[in-house]
Amino acid sequence: MKSWSYGLLAASLCLSLAGCASSPAQDSTPTSDPEKLPETVKMPTSEKVEIDSARGIKIQAVLDLPADMPEAGYPLVVFAHGFQGSKEESGAFTDVAKGLAEQGIASLRLDFPGCGESQEDFMAYTLENMHDDVASVFAYARANYKLDEDRIGMLGYSMGGRVTSLYLSEEKVGTTVLWAPAAADGLKSLTSMGNEETIRKLIEESADSGVATIWIWNQEVPVAHDFLEQSAQAKPMGNLSAYTGSLMVVTGGQDNTVTKAITDPIFEAAVNTKITTHLDVPRGTHSLGAGEFGSDPDVQNAVVEATVHFFADQMK
Repeated sequence: MKSWSYGLLAASLCLSLAGCASSPAQDSTPTSDPEKLPETVKMPTSEKVEIDSARGIKIQAVLDLPADMPEAGYPLVVFAHGFQGSKEESGAFTDVAKGLAEQGIASLRLDFPGCGESQEDFMAYTLENMHDDVASVFAYARANYKLDEDRIGMLGYSMGGRVTSLYLSEEKVGTTVLWAPAAADGLKSLTSMGNEETIRKLIEESADSGVATIWIWNQEVPVAHDFLEQSAQAKPMGNLSAYTGSLMVVTGGQDNTVTKAITDPIFEAAVNTKITTHLDVPRGTHSLGAGEFGSDPDVQNAVVEATVHFFADQMK
């Protein structure tokens, strides 16, 4: 395993214009000669789509396509958002999708059950349902577009990083980016919702009602019993240990939700990757610059640019 580490605080792009040379005036007289008409410039496109789920509901998603489809088919990245997040992730996912399209890479980002524009109640937010929805998104892409099966990627943030890690064994994913991934085995990733003893007690107490109430981000949040029980049983680290593609892990130095105690073991486990890259943002909180829990445009831009660059470099 090769390992690269970046101590990146912020990325900025400055463009200075020293001067412009004047151009001769051009004849603006309309012409009907087809050979002299300007060619139509094709641009990347972004559209909302509805995808059939295994549960018979419509998954709300956004498809971003580059201007042209390569002969081998579209490279594709599927996004998985975080707990109570959305397919936009406060603009961070949107910016990555736009950047990928400019690099010739298609993407699909979806709202998980009970999140964003989802038609379901949040009680349907379970690891199994999220897994099924990711599978439905991939199936939709293959049914409707020609994909380059040698250039498939996934981006997962927080709980979406857990979902992504659990899915790696079922899809030929060559490039994976995990933002602040809650990818530790069992309940170790859910420390922001309570210690293991507390959560196991919640699992036991909610067995009949099917609903448990956790305390996270200074508020009570009802979650499905199945979400907690499936989290206790999940072992994403095994998939990360077996993963042979390219992996980038992004962490925030000020992240109190998914701490280094959760993310550091990933680098010990990922022994079979083509390359493992670690981008640590010292002043990044769990939001990595996006959203109401610590907005920092410089941090968000740095994470977005590094993510787009990694996918473009590894999927070329």
